Amino acid sequence: MNPGGFAAALAEIVPSLAAEFAVRTPPLAEILSRWGEIEPQLKRATARTQGCFEPEDVLAQVCTGRCTMLFVEHGAALVAVAVAEVRDFPRRRVLDVGFIGGRKGNDTGVTEWAPILTAKLEEMARAVGATMLSGCGRIGWARVAGFRIAGGYVTRMVPHE
Repeated sequence: MNPGGFAAALAEIVPSLAAEFAVRTPPLAEILSRWGEIEPQLKRATARTQGCFEPEDVLAQVCTGRCTMLFVEHGAALVAVAVAEVRDFPRRRVLDVGFIGGRKGNDTGVTEWAPILTAKLEEMARAVGATMLSGCGRIGWARVAGFRIAGGYVTRMVPHE
């Protein structure tokens, strides 16, 4: 794998696709002002938690700084939302992506934006000293973004230069 990760590899193969999608960490004021767009996307993700979370619970964690929200955008359109949290284990620091929710339908371009989101998450992980990305219940990420299935949990090692 090249040092730039999946986004760089994608840009080398199909530069125009990588340029169409952007991933960023919005300021809290923007999250609050766009909550009407965000909430239905997060609802699709929190529905998988067996009643442990609702979108407003995730928003509360973002507001308190416990979690970080990322926007996946195609132009000005919000395509997906991801929420990540640093978790410290006795032998490893992990950036856990607890929620990824997107627009309903198969036309969101997930195979194009997933590697770009993954690259941003890897950048965030390196910045906080995490050596792994993880998430639960999203085994499709093994196929679209190079994660490895470990039991029922998906993980991805974060390369450090």
